[in-house]
Amino acid sequence: MGDEKNFRSQFYKKVGLREVEEKRALEALLKEQPLDLERLTNFCWRSSVPAAHRHLVWKLLLQVVPRHAESHDYVRQQQRLAYEELWRAISALGLTGYTDITPVGNATDGLFEYHNHNYYHHPRRGWSGPEAPRPEDQLFMWLVSRGQLLHPPRELLRQPESQQFLAIVRKTAGLMDCPVDVFWVSSSVWALLRDNRAAVAAAVTEAAGTVRREHPALHYHLVRSGIFSSGLLTDLCLSLFYDIFPESAMEKVLDKVVAGAFGILGCLTAALLLHLQQPLITAATAMGVKSVLSNMRKEEAEMVVAAAMEQWLKAGVDRK
Repeated sequence: MGDEKNFRSQFYKKVGLREVEEKRALEALLKEQPLDLERLTNFCWRSSVPAAHRHLVWKLLLQVVPRHAESHDYVRQQQRLAYEELWRAISALGLTGYTDITPVGNATDGLFEYHNHNYYHHPRRGWSGPEAPRPEDQLFMWLVSRGQLLHPPRELLRQPESQQFLAIVRKTAGLMDCPVDVFWVSSSVWALLRDNRAAVAAAVTEAAGTVRREHPALHYHLVRSGIFSSGLLTDLCLSLFYDIFPESAMEKVLDKVVAGAFGILGCLTAALLLHLQQPLITAATAMGVKSVLSNMRKEEAEMVVAAAMEQWLKAGVDRK
């Protein structure tokens, strides 16, 4: 029986139908009650999550919904009520509508800033009013929920952590249709990344090592530019690469991140730097490197993500 299973798996892989086997395996996991989160985590480390189950898997691993399926409807109802209460709270405080972030920073802060991005203008958005608050509104909702609304709104929006949270909301908003899900998933992803900042920084260090092995001249140049010591690359990972990669290109990366596989961010960083090696050689400063990364053509994103996934598999996921 084992030989038959191995033959079938190899056949699926050979003809490009490996996802058929992966979908079956995941569906079997999801039928278990209560769900085994450790097995689900291992699946995400080693396999691609089928699109049909992707959002549920994210919510389960982020503990946005519980392991027991019979509790999901009740939990969703409570989350919607909490979401609506937070919206009413920031509305009463006059905190809605802040979208203008004045440029701040210098050559060393490494911030990728957004200006006047409007959540309502996303091509997949069809709402108006309290059902679809702007990312800035969701930031204030999150801060209120944490009891951390301690500074004037515009000052809060300028803070690096706030900009990273906004970037995550924008990414999630392009992948999920329900604003309530966007809020709770974004909040959980941000908390996961922030709480594991050391692991993310270690992944960036691994990325630097990969660049050194693959392209010593590029690594030397980047070291001299100060990019590795500036913290910019770590901030980039904590924000899910701001607007460098479109949402569609980041789905498979998020599959790994929500499972705690932060090494994938290092693989993506290395793949990005190696892909842009020619323009990066002309960048003399960390800000110059930042500019090159920000101006990468969106059509190249899928290619870079594919290279990162290949590197992840080659490195071996036993390092978990």
